[in-house]
Amino acid sequence: MDNNNLQRVASSSSVNNGNVYPIIHNNTNYTSNHHQITQSEQHKRQKCESLTFEFTFLVFQAFLIIIFGLWIEYDTNYSNSELSNSTNIQPYYMYFNNVSIMIFFGFGFLMSFLRRYAYSATGYTLLISALVVQWSIPIWGVVQALTAHVNVTDYIYHVGISALIQGLFCAAAVMISFG
Repeated sequence: MDNNNLQRVASSSSVNNGNVYPIIHNNTNYTSNHHQITQSEQHKRQKCESLTFEFTFLVFQAFLIIIFGLWIEYDTNYSNSELSNSTNIQPYYMYFNNVSIMIFFGFGFLMSFLRRYAYSATGYTLLISALVVQWSIPIWGVVQALTAHVNVTDYIYHVGISALIQGLFCAAAVMISFG
């Protein structure tokens, strides 16, 4: 450190319990009238970011509700009486159950060992996984309509347990890419 930096560190130090800790500034051209963000400005920015996220999330959910209402139908191959007696859906159900536990709990608690980020890691994993599963179902419908050479607006996509499993694998890909 040169003489100017030593003087700046010595002049801007913090005293805590009798110990002196230097405050090191990153910019070398430090001036005393630089802009500092006050706590109220920082709180306003965080509040604005939070409201922006909430508004975007609600608009996206409303969009998905409209898409699901207009364009997607549930698969009616299995009625309630057939489901209890049917053996062909049991492997799919166990597969769906295991994959959803892996996505929602496995990835959610993967980073929860960090004390500071435990709740946010779990919460964001649940939120993002649910959004990806919801969003992947209409996207798979568009892909099926395009591969069947059918007009997308005329095509009705039937959602069954296999579509939900595909959605969970899409969520797994997103969670793996988040790290």
